Amino acid sequence: MAMIDFSTSNRGGKFQGEFTNIGQSYIVSASHMSTSLNTGK
Repeated sequence: MAMIDFSTSNRGGKFQGEFTNIGQSYIVSASHMSTSLNTGK
């Protein structure tokens, strides 16, 4: 039981970390995109 709880907790932490990384990447990409679009105009 402890093993399962531990791995579930790890998966949750990993998911949270990946979600944060994806969020940061999205913000960076979005800001680059809008900069490119504005420069293009």
